[in-house]
Amino acid sequence: MCWYEEDRSKVLSQENSLAKPFSLEDYMEESRKQAKLEKARKNGVLGPLWRALYGLQSLYYALRRFTPRYELKKVYWFFQRGFRGWSDSDTWSAQDHIAAVIIGCLKRLDKYKHGVPGDLCTPNVTVGSKKWSKILKHIIWTFETSQKASDGEVYLWCFEISDKKNKAFHKAMKEARSKHKSYPMPKFFTKEETRRYYEGFDLLKQYFLSLWD
Repeated sequence: MCWYEEDRSKVLSQENSLAKPFSLEDYMEESRKQAKLEKARKNGVLGPLWRALYGLQSLYYALRRFTPRYELKKVYWFFQRGFRGWSDSDTWSAQDHIAAVIIGCLKRLDKYKHGVPGDLCTPNVTVGSKKWSKILKHIIWTFETSQKASDGEVYLWCFEISDKKNKAFHKAMKEARSKHKSYPMPKFFTKEETRRYYEGFDLLKQYFLSLWD
Protein backbone atom coordinates (compact mmCIF):
# COMPACT_ATOMS: atom_id res chain seq x y z
CA MET A 1 0.00 0.00 0.00
CA CYS A 2 1.14 3.59 -0.47
CA TRP A 3 0.86 4.35 3.25
CA TYR A 4 0.29 2.35 6.36
CA GLU A 5 -3.38 2.97 7.02
CA GLU A 6 -2.83 4.82 10.30
CA ASP A 7 -0.16 7.05 8.74
CA ARG A 8 -2.25 7.75 5.67
CA SER A 9 -5.27 8.71 7.77
CA LYS A 10 -3.10 11.12 9.76
CA VAL A 11 -1.84 12.81 6.62
CA LEU A 12 -5.27 13.12 4.99
CA SER A 13 -6.92 14.42 8.14
CA GLN A 14 -4.15 16.87 9.04
CA GLU A 15 -3.30 18.20 5.59
CA ASN A 16 -6.76 19.77 5.39
CA SER A 17 -6.79 21.06 8.96
CA LEU A 18 -4.77 23.27 11.30
CA ALA A 19 -3.46 20.25 13.21
CA LYS A 20 0.27 19.58 13.48
CA PRO A 21 1.34 17.79 10.26
CA PHE A 22 2.53 14.20 10.31
CA SER A 23 6.33 14.13 10.63
CA LEU A 24 8.24 11.78 8.36
CA GLU A 25 11.35 12.52 10.41
CA ASP A 26 9.66 11.20 13.55
CA TYR A 27 8.48 8.16 11.62
CA MET A 28 12.03 7.47 10.38
CA GLU A 29 13.49 7.97 13.85
CA GLU A 30 11.02 5.50 15.34
CA SER A 31 11.95 2.97 12.64
CA ARG A 32 15.65 3.45 13.46
CA LYS A 33 14.98 2.90 17.16
CA GLN A 34 13.06 -0.29 16.47
CA ALA A 35 15.82 -1.58 14.17
CA LYS A 36 18.49 -0.72 16.77
CA LEU A 37 16.53 -2.43 19.54
CA GLU A 38 16.03 -5.55 17.45
CA LYS A 39 19.74 -5.65 16.58
CA ALA A 40 20.70 -5.25 20.26
CA ARG A 41 18.43 -8.12 21.22
CA LYS A 42 19.90 -10.40 18.58
CA ASN A 43 23.57 -9.53 19.15
CA GLY A 44 23.59 -8.81 22.88
CA VAL A 45 24.62 -11.07 25.74
CA LEU A 46 21.15 -12.60 25.81
CA GLY A 47 20.99 -12.80 22.01
CA PRO A 48 20.99 -16.64 21.79
CA LEU A 49 18.35 -16.84 24.50
CA TRP A 50 16.24 -14.19 22.78
CA ARG A 51 16.44 -16.03 19.45
CA ALA A 52 15.54 -19.32 21.14
CA LEU A 53 12.52 -17.78 22.86
CA TYR A 54 11.43 -16.14 19.63
CA GLY A 55 11.71 -19.47 17.83
CA LEU A 56 9.70 -21.23 20.54
CA GLN A 57 7.04 -18.54 20.31
CA SER A 58 6.80 -18.99 16.53
CA LEU A 59 6.58 -22.77 16.99
CA TYR A 60 3.87 -22.34 19.62
CA TYR A 61 1.66 -20.25 17.34
CA ALA A 62 2.32 -22.62 14.43
CA LEU A 63 1.23 -25.61 16.52
CA ARG A 64 -1.85 -23.77 17.72
CA ARG A 65 -3.04 -23.46 14.15
CA PHE A 66 -2.67 -27.18 13.52
CA THR A 67 -5.36 -28.36 15.90
CA PRO A 68 -8.01 -30.98 14.96
CA ARG A 69 -10.68 -28.30 15.22
CA TYR A 70 -8.81 -25.99 12.84
CA GLU A 71 -8.20 -28.82 10.35
CA LEU A 72 -11.92 -29.69 10.43
CA LYS A 73 -12.71 -26.04 9.77
CA LYS A 74 -10.58 -26.23 6.62
CA VAL A 75 -12.82 -29.04 5.36
CA TYR A 76 -15.89 -26.98 6.26
CA TRP A 77 -14.50 -23.95 4.38
CA PHE A 78 -13.70 -26.19 1.41
CA PHE A 79 -17.37 -27.20 1.09
CA GLN A 80 -18.48 -23.60 1.64
CA ARG A 81 -16.44 -22.54 -1.39
CA GLY A 82 -17.94 -25.36 -3.40
CA PHE A 83 -21.53 -24.46 -2.52
CA ARG A 84 -21.45 -20.67 -2.46
CA GLY A 85 -18.11 -19.69 -4.05
CA TRP A 86 -16.47 -18.29 -0.92
CA SER A 87 -15.87 -19.36 2.66
CA ASP A 88 -16.02 -17.58 5.99
CA SER A 89 -12.21 -17.60 6.14
CA ASP A 90 -12.02 -15.80 2.77
CA THR A 91 -13.51 -12.70 4.41
CA TRP A 92 -10.44 -12.41 6.62
CA SER A 93 -8.66 -11.03 3.56
CA ALA A 94 -11.48 -10.53 1.10
CA GLN A 95 -9.40 -8.32 -1.21
CA ASP A 96 -6.85 -11.10 -1.74
CA HIS A 97 -9.55 -13.74 -2.28
CA ILE A 98 -11.42 -11.58 -4.81
CA ALA A 99 -8.17 -10.71 -6.61
CA ALA A 100 -7.17 -14.38 -6.82
CA VAL A 101 -10.58 -15.35 -8.26
CA ILE A 102 -10.51 -12.55 -10.85
CA ILE A 103 -6.93 -13.35 -11.88
CA GLY A 104 -7.67 -17.06 -12.32
CA CYS A 105 -10.92 -16.49 -14.25
CA LEU A 106 -9.48 -13.87 -16.60
CA LYS A 107 -6.35 -15.88 -17.35
CA ARG A 108 -8.52 -18.81 -18.43
CA LEU A 109 -10.89 -16.52 -20.35
CA ASP A 110 -7.93 -14.97 -22.19
CA LYS A 111 -6.52 -18.38 -23.07
CA TYR A 112 -9.74 -20.06 -24.22
CA LYS A 113 -11.87 -17.11 -25.34
CA HIS A 114 -14.14 -17.54 -28.36
CA GLY A 115 -15.90 -14.19 -28.39
CA VAL A 116 -14.94 -10.53 -28.38
CA PRO A 117 -16.90 -7.46 -27.16
CA GLY A 118 -18.64 -5.88 -30.13
CA ASP A 119 -17.10 -2.44 -29.73
CA LEU A 120 -13.62 -3.94 -30.20
CA CYS A 121 -14.32 -5.68 -33.52
CA THR A 122 -12.99 -2.87 -35.67
CA PRO A 123 -11.77 -3.30 -38.37
CA ASN A 124 -12.21 -7.07 -37.88
CA VAL A 125 -12.56 -9.81 -35.28
CA THR A 126 -8.86 -10.72 -35.41
CA VAL A 127 -7.82 -7.22 -34.43
CA GLY A 128 -10.61 -7.14 -31.85
CA SER A 129 -9.39 -10.38 -30.31
CA LYS A 130 -5.92 -8.91 -29.84
CA LYS A 131 -7.38 -5.77 -28.27
CA TRP A 132 -9.52 -7.88 -25.95
CA SER A 133 -6.53 -9.98 -24.90
CA LYS A 134 -4.57 -6.81 -24.14
CA ILE A 135 -7.42 -5.47 -22.00
CA LEU A 136 -7.73 -8.73 -20.06
CA LYS A 137 -3.99 -8.81 -19.41
CA HIS A 138 -4.14 -5.22 -18.16
CA ILE A 139 -6.90 -6.11 -15.67
CA ILE A 140 -4.97 -9.22 -14.58
CA TRP A 141 -1.86 -7.12 -14.01
CA THR A 142 -3.85 -4.64 -11.89
CA PHE A 143 -5.14 -7.36 -9.58
CA GLU A 144 -1.74 -9.05 -9.38
CA THR A 145 -0.36 -5.65 -8.35
CA SER A 146 -3.12 -5.27 -5.75
CA GLN A 147 -2.01 -8.57 -4.19
CA LYS A 148 1.57 -7.30 -4.01
CA ALA A 149 0.37 -3.99 -2.54
CA SER A 150 -1.61 -5.90 0.08
CA ASP A 151 1.56 -7.82 1.02
CA GLY A 152 3.71 -4.68 1.18
CA GLU A 153 5.71 -5.58 -1.92
CA VAL A 154 4.41 -2.54 -3.81
CA TYR A 155 3.73 1.00 -2.62
CA LEU A 156 1.39 3.03 -4.81
CA TRP A 157 1.62 6.76 -5.42
CA CYS A 158 -0.91 8.68 -3.32
CA PHE A 159 -2.69 11.33 -5.36
CA GLU A 160 -4.45 12.71 -2.27
CA ILE A 161 -1.23 14.30 -1.00
CA SER A 162 1.54 16.40 -2.54
CA ASP A 163 4.32 15.03 -4.74
CA LYS A 164 6.83 16.27 -2.17
CA LYS A 165 5.27 14.17 0.58
CA ASN A 166 5.07 11.13 -1.68
CA LYS A 167 8.77 11.35 -2.51
CA ALA A 168 9.69 11.96 1.13
CA PHE A 169 7.69 8.95 2.25
CA HIS A 170 9.24 6.70 -0.39
CA LYS A 171 12.69 7.86 0.70
CA ALA A 172 11.86 7.21 4.36
CA MET A 173 10.52 3.74 3.62
CA LYS A 174 13.59 2.84 1.57
CA GLU A 175 15.84 3.87 4.44
CA ALA A 176 13.76 1.93 6.96
CA ARG A 177 13.58 -1.19 4.80
CA SER A 178 17.30 -1.09 3.98
CA LYS A 179 18.03 -1.77 7.66
CA HIS A 180 16.16 -5.09 7.46
CA LYS A 181 18.18 -7.15 5.02
CA SER A 182 15.90 -10.17 5.46
CA TYR A 183 13.05 -8.31 3.77
CA PRO A 184 13.22 -7.52 0.03
CA MET A 185 13.00 -3.89 -0.98
CA PRO A 186 9.45 -3.09 -2.16
CA LYS A 187 8.74 -1.43 -5.50
CA PHE A 188 7.62 2.19 -5.28
CA PHE A 189 5.25 3.07 -8.10
CA THR A 190 5.57 6.33 -9.96
CA LYS A 191 2.55 8.49 -10.79
CA GLU A 192 2.37 6.98 -14.28
CA GLU A 193 2.56 3.39 -13.00
CA THR A 194 -0.12 4.10 -10.41
CA ARG A 195 -2.39 5.63 -13.07
CA ARG A 196 -1.94 2.48 -15.17
CA TYR A 197 -2.85 0.42 -12.10
CA TYR A 198 -6.12 2.33 -11.64
CA GLU A 199 -6.87 2.06 -15.37
CA GLY A 200 -7.23 -1.69 -14.83
CA PHE A 201 -10.18 -1.05 -12.49
CA ASP A 202 -11.72 1.32 -15.06
CA LEU A 203 -11.40 -1.38 -17.74
CA LEU A 204 -12.99 -3.95 -15.42
CA LYS A 205 -15.90 -1.56 -14.85
CA GLN A 206 -16.24 -0.82 -18.56
CA TYR A 207 -16.17 -4.46 -19.71
CA PHE A 208 -17.64 -6.16 -16.65
CA LEU A 209 -20.74 -7.34 -18.53
CA SER A 210 -18.56 -8.69 -21.32
CA LEU A 211 -16.69 -11.15 -19.10
CA TRP A 212 -18.41 -14.21 -20.54
CA ASP A 213 -17.66 -16.60 -23.35
